[in-house]
Amino acid sequence: MRHAALTLALVLAAQPLAAQQDAARPGVPAAQAAPLELAQIAEAIAARYRGRLLAIRLDAPRPPEAALGARLVYEADYLTVFDNRLTIRLDASTGMFLLVDGAGQTRARILP
Repeated sequence: MRHAALTLALVLAAQPLAAQQDAARPGVPAAQAAPLELAQIAEAIAARYRGRLLAIRLDAPRPPEAALGARLVYEADYLTVFDNRLTIRLDASTGMFLLVDGAGQTRARILP
């Protein structure tokens, strides 16, 4: 019996931590991090750019985004106050901006 308990302890100690925490969302295992709510994504974009959200969709990550750890990506179409259209891609689990593409980004940017 004692041998079985020791073997179990050694096996558990040798395994990597299966529940590593997602740094951006404490308490949520990285492998199980669900997408943020659309309202949170919309708020993150509005905090960075002046304009309005036209559309948003959930998409698979592109290879460079997957290399950064993104499992799902929100892609948003955004119209700036200067009538420029931006495509904005964010990590769906963390809200990290992955790509902003389109003319007029600098003019529409809200500085911290």
